Amino acid sequence: MPTTPVTLPVSDELADLADAVGVCVEELVGEAVQRHISLEATLVRQHALRLALRHQELLKRLGA
Repeated sequence: MPTTPVTLPVSDELADLADAVGVCVEELVGEAVQRHISLEATLVRQHALRLALRHQELLKRLGA
């Protein structure tokens, strides 16, 4: 799936934070986005498991 780059202005605070932790702004933002995606994926897995358990009998009848 192709991705479209997003360009946003960098605030002074974000630049200062990146400098303070010794990384570039792009790396800091990339890590934050990866953490967010990981948390969202965990939530999706939890909901999928809950739904699968709730509908276990139906899934068995359907052969899933």
